[in-house]
Amino acid sequence: MPKIVNHEKRKLQIANQAMKVFSEKGYYNTSLEDLSSSCNMGRTTLYKYFRNKDEIYFYILELGMTFYQIKYDETNKDNSMTYLEKITSQLEFLIMSLNGQSVSQAFLDFWLMVRHNHSGIENKMVKRYNEIIDGISYWLEQGVDSGQITPLDTNSTAVVILGMVEAISLQELSKRSLNPKSAYMSVVKLINGLTIGG
Repeated sequence: MPKIVNHEKRKLQIANQAMKVFSEKGYYNTSLEDLSSSCNMGRTTLYKYFRNKDEIYFYILELGMTFYQIKYDETNKDNSMTYLEKITSQLEFLIMSLNGQSVSQAFLDFWLMVRHNHSGIENKMVKRYNEIIDGISYWLEQGVDSGQITPLDTNSTAVVILGMVEAISLQELSKRSLNPKSAYMSVVKLINGLTIGG
């Protein structure tokens, strides 16, 4: 009797293995052969789930954004948190996720490739990136309006805050050892300076 395979479950398994390969080798240096080998399947079988490595990588990015959005929605509903606590909670999620299975080198490779070859995917990535900035900016605006946060340019501040997260994820490229929890606490201390009287 043929084995029944859950298509979506298998795609998730492939994505999980692929993320490890992309992290180790970088986007450009990873071949479909590397990906199929890490998944213990032939390339033909891999094609049943994804057309190419671009599609695999974008699937991984979309998964990450889905988890981020779920966390954002849960945090947004939590009325016991200040707006800065909401922001730092999201940043903790981003920093620990990025450093748990870092794909920064692969992301940079992929971003460069996308910018030159795939305007459709680039537009989707820009949209997702802006969703993160807009969410942080929204909480900053709410914090200013409620008197929790000193008045500031919320959009620029959101970009700077996300830039700190990106800088942490890029440290592996400089071969510097950076403790993710310590890096997160440094970001929190900087952000706490935004409080009224902080």
